Amino acid sequence: MNKYKTLLSNTLLISTGTFGSKILVFFMVRFYTGYLSPADYSTADLITQTANMLFPVISLGITEGVFRFALDNERGRRSIFTAGFEVITAGSLMFLIAVPILCSFKSFKGYVWLIVLYTMASCYHSLCAQFVRAVGDTALFAVQGIINTSLVIGLNILFLAVLKIGVTGYVLSVVAADLLSTVFLFVKEKLWRQFTPHPKKAAFVKMLKYSIPLIPTTIFWWITSVSDRYMVNGFIGQYANGIYTVSYKIPTILTLVSTIFMQAWQFSAVTESHGDRKEHIKFFSGVWRSFQAVMFLAGSAV
Repeated sequence: MNKYKTLLSNTLLISTGTFGSKILVFFMVRFYTGYLSPADYSTADLITQTANMLFPVISLGITEGVFRFALDNERGRRSIFTAGFEVITAGSLMFLIAVPILCSFKSFKGYVWLIVLYTMASCYHSLCAQFVRAVGDTALFAVQGIINTSLVIGLNILFLAVLKIGVTGYVLSVVAADLLSTVFLFVKEKLWRQFTPHPKKAAFVKMLKYSIPLIPTTIFWWITSVSDRYMVNGFIGQYANGIYTVSYKIPTILTLVSTIFMQAWQFSAVTESHGDRKEHIKFFSGVWRSFQAVMFLAGSAV
């Protein structure tokens, strides 16, 4: 029964940080539409979605590997964290070299460096957040989610309502929030202690073997979820895409419910996979049936 309590506890903690934060962002839509035209909102959304697509490519999906292997390998966590940091740093340097390619796209003219900053800040923030979650500090993971969202909202108000810097302000608020959240996690969890000058090569190999095959999955999921916005933008225009993007906020609530559970489930799926096989199957089956029921009810509500 303890395994169910652990799953429920993690789900509630993560939902506190994630669902509450996302609901706040949802209610901010009216604020955004008041200070950004539909065309500007479309541009800001395409910048963030492009960065989200580049994220697994630049990081080689290593943040997923950090979570997976730091979760049940306490002795090797220093090598795992250092390997993740070095992979992301190398990917970021390669990304900077490839900036001229992004500059060739007219849609992002003037916003290329925002995409670069957004992607890199997101990579380092995700690395620290996933490591904290892997070591079992779910409460800190939830708290940093609340802090991150609060920073985004506060900086949005500053950049959009006070300084009135439009699309640039919208994106920079997320970049700054990610960087400050990374610093918070670094200090609170004392992550500098996790660096080692000689990380084990086996850690790199094992993590990359796990992470790289996940990249196509992430990209295809992105294509399924977001590619239509690029088509709307290309065929109908930025104004129409801005309206479409705002309306898309409502069905994403269902995706949010799924994401919250999956983050908690990842922890249980790994930690509970080493016991009796029959108990393992029973646990998985019971959780799957409950998940189906919740998603059906959430879908009906939306």
